[in-house]
Amino acid sequence: MKRLLSLLLCLPLLAAAQDAPDSLTDQKWYRSYEVRNGKATPPRPGAVHGNNWIYFGKTHFFVDFRGPKKEKNGRWSWNAAERSLTIDFGRGKKAERAVYKVRLLTAQLLELELPDKKIIGLRNGHSFNPR
Repeated sequence: MKRLLSLLLCLPLLAAAQDAPDSLTDQKWYRSYEVRNGKATPPRPGAVHGNNWIYFGKTHFFVDFRGPKKEKNGRWSWNAAERSLTIDFGRGKKAERAVYKVRLLTAQLLELELPDKKIIGLRNGHSFNPR
């Protein structure tokens, strides 16, 4: 009985340690659009290259690139049960943690919901926004 109880208590930890979907990792995701208070900004026309981007590495390395002096590096983890990404930036007193809900994930599109309920739409480097 004690073993069964221990196993049941460990299940959420095992679910949180699962690997993220392959379509998420090892590619750049370029910012494309936002949805705030139910209003969407139109997708940027043309190729996504040149937009700010984020990168989820297979080794859980994370980069948020917003320009040469605004780049943030960190580590990410995937919670399969909640379909959320946790990103840790910095260390010590400057440590920062962000948790994003994954609303949509396909081979070309990633939608993240921020804690303030704003949604960020990202496209991978192989996708194209129609004009």
